[in-house]
Amino acid sequence: MTPVDGEVGQLVAAEEDRAGGGLQNPSATNGAALAALTDLVQRGRSIGVLMARAPARTSWRTPAGDIRRLELQYLLRPPRAGFRTVPQPTPDQRRALDLSFVRGVARFHDKGIVLGDSSHANVLWALDPEPEVYLLDCDGFHPVSGAPAQPQTETVDWSDPGTPLSETNFDSDAYKTALAVGRIVTQDPCIAPGHQLKPVPGCLDDDQLTQVSALFAKAAGERGTRPRVKDWYHALGGRGAVPPDVAQPPPRPSDEGPAPDGLRDREPINLRVSGR
Repeated sequence: MTPVDGEVGQLVAAEEDRAGGGLQNPSATNGAALAALTDLVQRGRSIGVLMARAPARTSWRTPAGDIRRLELQYLLRPPRAGFRTVPQPTPDQRRALDLSFVRGVARFHDKGIVLGDSSHANVLWALDPEPEVYLLDCDGFHPVSGAPAQPQTETVDWSDPGTPLSETNFDSDAYKTALAVGRIVTQDPCIAPGHQLKPVPGCLDDDQLTQVSALFAKAAGERGTRPRVKDWYHALGGRGAVPPDVAQPPPRPSDEGPAPDGLRDREPINLRVSGR
């Protein structure tokens, strides 16, 4: 078992206090994360991850009657025959889902917590009663000064080309935030920074498109130059309470030494949909 940095315990305590013991009724943007992090810090040591059940509103019923989770992947492609019962967001709801995702990432960054792994398979979403996202698979979460409790595997098309898998940090989170934001507004599962954004009509107004496109291009830059989460919030037209300021990562040492055993040479997981 791997000792867990006390910063994670502080995050859980702060969130429990903020929500008044809210683990019994967690918020959509971080409920699963809180449940997982609570288990990670039991007796100060990592004992694995026990995920809370995702809310029923983050699921859909297939034509055959099966219940499936509303994973991010269903937002990133035009609806197909087998997916005709998946709820379809309006253009404005797509932008609202982006804002919900950005707020969730900002909340953890403000506490000094790196998400590490964001992809089409571990972010759920809902439209009712309002557009919101729900984060899953939080075993990749870790303090900015630490490492994940479990070895991580790569998700094809969701990796940061500038950051090895064993070194997830705020910069890699910034790149994956750009992937999520860009892919939701364009309904394109493969678009990445360095390519032109072509949003779903009506999703962004002219000013938002200009700002979001500039940030998307900037996300392809060198480490340390990528947009902060707070920048995305403003570009997407977020109003009201601004997300907390994102904590700044400590300076990188000139020689970090080798990666922990078992992390660098793992095989990637290919989650591409057949035919793409």
